[in-house]
Amino acid sequence: MGGAALDGDLARRGREAGWPLAVTYGMSETASQLATLPEVGADWQPGLAGKPLDGFEVAIGSDGRIRVRGPAVMVGYANPEGREGVGLEDGGWFPTGDLGRLDAEGNLRVLGRADEALTTGGETFHPQEVERRLAACPGVREAAIAGRPDPVWGDLVTALVVGEVSEDVVLGWCREHIDGAKRPRLVRLLPALPRTALGKLDRAALRKIASA
Repeated sequence: MGGAALDGDLARRGREAGWPLAVTYGMSETASQLATLPEVGADWQPGLAGKPLDGFEVAIGSDGRIRVRGPAVMVGYANPEGREGVGLEDGGWFPTGDLGRLDAEGNLRVLGRADEALTTGGETFHPQEVERRLAACPGVREAAIAGRPDPVWGDLVTALVVGEVSEDVVLGWCREHIDGAKRPRLVRLLPALPRTALGKLDRAALRKIASA
């Protein structure tokens, strides 16, 4: 599969079916693939993409974005003047639009899109981090997190939920299982989550629903 992050439940089903699973991370600007985890074990967590492939350098910028350099990285974005280096930083580094971190063993963990990050109570995080936890709430079939503009919190964390469950039950479960500023303060029950033509969550539509 491609175009979206591998879901934890789908990975579990794949292992149970006996599929050989490998997780990769990359994009068109890096010739599709730049890091690979060759085996997905039972302890795998969504976002873990393994070590960079030979020839790639990966670093995390001060803004939390994944930065990549290497011979498979693009020369630059196309432009009328034909100039090289458009979209690259000094030294040939390509700043991706994704947030990430490197662990002590050099494995890359992709946290999500930088432009989808929420900042609440002075803490910045990606909604997928909370969505993965919220999926474990009994009665929840699908869940998404969006920010509602708030003068105190910045982004007031709002859970958009599909399932056979009440708002109060979801809020009570969140108080027990999600700590600190990341905990949803509002819940909206929906018949379905808005998605793009490619099946990805429509983050813009989610924000509009949360703010309504």
